[in-house]
Amino acid sequence: MWMADIRVNKQNVYLGVFNSELEAQEARIRAEFDYGVDPASKLEKARLAFEELYIPEPNTGCYLWLEAIRKNDGYGAKRHKKVDLAHRVSYVLFIGPIPRGFRVLHTCDVRSCVNPGHLRLEKHSKLE
Repeated sequence: MWMADIRVNKQNVYLGVFNSELEAQEARIRAEFDYGVDPASKLEKARLAFEELYIPEPNTGCYLWLEAIRKNDGYGAKRHKKVDLAHRVSYVLFIGPIPRGFRVLHTCDVRSCVNPGHLRLEKHSKLE
């Protein structure tokens, strides 16, 4: 089951529960159109703002996160209502949603890297 809501004028508008992620995304798109919100421009603005928060490292191709780095594990952190790992935010902004039960891993093994080309999904094992 997937829940969907959108943000309109600083308030959440609950859209309901759907059987698939695709149905929830379609409901969001229809609602944003009905409320006059342009989802493409919102995404582009979010991507542009995110791109100001890293620098490319020319030797490795990594995009090194410039904002907060978690002291306990070295991952970049991004605050937006709650603290999210920066590489997960990068994945969502530039690649797409992270399916339930999956985690985002670095192919470069650099925890502060947010280059979407260095990120991949892996099924999360409950044995860890």
